[in-house]
Amino acid sequence: MRRSASSITANIAEGFGRYHFKDKIKFYQQARGSAVELQDQIFLSKDLNFIAENKARELFSGILVILKEINGVIKKTKERASL
Repeated sequence: MRRSASSITANIAEGFGRYHFKDKIKFYQQARGSAVELQDQIFLSKDLNFIAENKARELFSGILVILKEINGVIKKTKERASL
């Protein structure tokens, strides 16, 4: 879970550092994939009783916020690429 979480920020940072919009978008999409992977790990942790259901819901809600933000960054980057 730590690797998935750190992969989100690492891919966003790498995408931000890229010059071409297509490269940026690719890394932002990878960050989104890492966020979804983390969602899966939260579900699995709950199913295996490693974390309580209320904690899983709290974490899942946080991931949804992150996914919305990443989707917004991807959308804006695509808009900028069209200019």
